Amino acid sequence: MDTITVDHRSYPLLSPPAMLAGFNELLLKNSLIKYAHGHFGQLIHQQWTAGNVEIWYTVYRIKTACTFYCKDKRTYLGIHIAHKNPVVYTIDGLGVIAYQEGQANLLYLPAVQAAIHFEQGHEYASFDVLFDMQTIKRYAGLTESAGRFLENISAKLPALFHPKHRNLSFAIREIIDAMTESVYEDPFQHVYLQIKSTELLFHLVLPHPGNDPHRKQLNNMFVERLHETKRFIEANYLDHVSIQKLSRMAGANTTTFKMGFKQEFGMGPFEFLFHIRMDKAFGLIKEGKFSVAQIADASGYKSVGSFIKAFKRHFHCTPGSMLLQLNKQKS
Repeated sequence: MDTITVDHRSYPLLSPPAMLAGFNELLLKNSLIKYAHGHFGQLIHQQWTAGNVEIWYTVYRIKTACTFYCKDKRTYLGIHIAHKNPVVYTIDGLGVIAYQEGQANLLYLPAVQAAIHFEQGHEYASFDVLFDMQTIKRYAGLTESAGRFLENISAKLPALFHPKHRNLSFAIREIIDAMTESVYEDPFQHVYLQIKSTELLFHLVLPHPGNDPHRKQLNNMFVERLHETKRFIEANYLDHVSIQKLSRMAGANTTTFKMGFKQEFGMGPFEFLFHIRMDKAFGLIKEGKFSVAQIADASGYKSVGSFIKAFKRHFHCTPGSMLLQLNKQKS
């Protein structure tokens, strides 16, 4: 793809000599980078290919409401994730498809003909992992629900694997983080990303726990309060908040709250807090301006020791060693 079409205007996709100002987080090392800008704002697309796996990470910084038009004769067969902000697609053969932030689905398009609708003044990000047919049949075929999806592929008809998009579970978020935050160099990164891509596919096609007849249905008011507590945790990740306080905010006892939170978001409240803090820490490390003690404090840890222990559990290396590795890459 050498050009993009936005509101019926064409713009070239350029290969910048270095990461552009404002896009200082190159999430996929050794990836092919394409960039475009115009009346719509800016777009940066990163692509990494190896063997039967292709990974895309695309960021859109939208200045004005617009529509991107996508047309490609090649088949799309892979996982699409709305990584940042909700987005609406109009896809030939499927109609209007809306993704909320943090939702994913396995998608088959025999040829791509779609429109992506963006709102003014927002930044959007999507994460895609594309596979070959053999890999999809191997893993999707493990589940009883795959029948119709595989039939549509045989008939070359567009299809979604899940009737309703999946909310990203904690396990899937961990896999995405491991892929985008990999500190390996080739050839290890090559193998590592292939393994993680397959692991992501495996988790996405697993039967949804919502199919369990013993799963408790959450009422709308409780779900609304769960989302309020989630936003509270995001805004107050520096503070220690007791499970009792969060439960009171949700209007439930601690057991019901923890079960409800995990059911709605795929992880417990403290797992979610841990995830937020590690994201913050990784962002500060990539800036390369702060000491480990400063990063620990800015990530909500009162003890450097407990921060290092948590960081190592998440990234499988110490923050100090990651700082050294990233500094070597910059030099």
